[in-house]
Amino acid sequence: MTFSYDLAGTAGATSRAVARIRLELGDQNSGAGVNPDGTNLSDEELLDFYGREANSVLGGAAHAAEALSRSWARMSDMRAGPLSQSFSQTSAAWAKQAETLRVQAGGGAPVFKALSSRQDGYAYRAGSVDVNP
Repeated sequence: MTFSYDLAGTAGATSRAVARIRLELGDQNSGAGVNPDGTNLSDEELLDFYGREANSVLGGAAHAAEALSRSWARMSDMRAGPLSQSFSQTSAAWAKQAETLRVQAGGGAPVFKALSSRQDGYAYRAGSVDVNP
């Protein structure tokens, strides 16, 4: 598992894509990563997300943020006396970031539609309901 951050892209286009995804996620410093255990996402993971999203940097960053939200969701909120850690808020923040990145990438946020049709006397008279005699 490798870590690179070459925003200038002197090593090539894929290296620049990895760096741009890292920049979007705030994962630029080796050893101070965004995973719950403090590790960085690997170049290989970021390239996988990038490829799955049709080589879109913002799409790859959104995919990574979704994965980070799931990783942080597995952590339990803790309280010990006056000290507390709320990992659920971190998970929610990553989910919100993923949603924002999806919109920026042009994919939009998930939309749920309910299909409905009228099944009353008016719809029958208007001819929009099939009625079997």
